[in-house]
Amino acid sequence: MPESEGNDNQGTDSTQKEQPEAQSTSGTSEQWVDSTPNLEGDAKDLKDGQLTVVESVTEKADNGGDIIVSPGSGDDSEFNKVTVTYDENTLFAIQTIYDGGARAEMSAATAADLAAGQHIQVWGSSSGSGLKATQICIVKVA
Repeated sequence: MPESEGNDNQGTDSTQKEQPEAQSTSGTSEQWVDSTPNLEGDAKDLKDGQLTVVESVTEKADNGGDIIVSPGSGDDSEFNKVTVTYDENTLFAIQTIYDGGARAEMSAATAADLAAGQHIQVWGSSSGSGLKATQICIVKVA
């Protein structure tokens, strides 16, 4: 007996999940909160549980859009620097942007994925002169 070709329900019962679940040893099932980050910039001076973020500046383009300006590997003396702390409860993710921003994918990450020079977004609360991160998203452009 020949096998039936095609499946009318193909792909309809799979749900795409855009938000990575927390990977933590404490067993929490926190979900990524999608909101405006408290801080956006480039990571530097990484230490265990702490890093410095060179804050990006958002400027308006001639067409009305936003342009994010950061020093990259250049002189960052004109930019704000914020100390960010994180711990085992901080949620990490990687957002990969494709086609000039036309689409993006989120995937789970850990503190081990952080590296100097990466553009990151940080959500958290003020802690002393810095920010205690609840979420850190590493932004990559493909």
